[in-house]
Amino acid sequence: MKVILDVMKGIILGVGIVIPGVSGGALAVVFNLYHALLYAIGHFFEDIKKNTRFLFPIGCGVLIGIVVFSALIQYLLEHFLAPTNFFFIGLILGGLPSIVKSSKIKKVKLSHVVVFLLTLIFIVLVSNVSEDKTSEILTTLNVSNVIRLFIGGVLGAGTMVIPGASGAVMLILLGLYTTVLNAVVAFNIPLMIPFGIGALIGL
Repeated sequence: MKVILDVMKGIILGVGIVIPGVSGGALAVVFNLYHALLYAIGHFFEDIKKNTRFLFPIGCGVLIGIVVFSALIQYLLEHFLAPTNFFFIGLILGGLPSIVKSSKIKKVKLSHVVVFLLTLIFIVLVSNVSEDKTSEILTTLNVSNVIRLFIGGVLGAGTMVIPGASGAVMLILLGLYTTVLNAVVAFNIPLMIPFGIGALIGL
């Protein structure tokens, strides 16, 4: 029964990972899995058997959620582009209060402002660099694409594990969201390998 429950939780986590503005980390907190997942991943080789028993059903659920929901999101983007994008924008903006609340900041310090401004500048620069490529869907591999996918995996996964933050939003900013979505739906293994390696490192 517990295995089935863990698979179901994993499916919901997978769905959350795919939707921009929804935080997979926050969902893990809701399911009381966040710290256990971080520990099992970070200390995997200390007790491989135990950690595998814990991670495997959740991981299977995550994969099911990602694959199934990626196909749905791809369909919506192809047939209802504007409404789907506005839906994403609503989710992103709607998630801002929860991020602020989860920070538990009682008083804004100079260091907070500096970190905010540096992050804002970084995101703006990344968005501008990727602006010409946001509609480009990568279908083949070359050195440039491998590097982009690898970096996207690192940043996407690194963002995903932060409660309140969305890895899918980071992929949108990098101009890689549609590429990764299509690669998952089409099982494009060559494109998924550099992204997957980056994601493992990002975790």
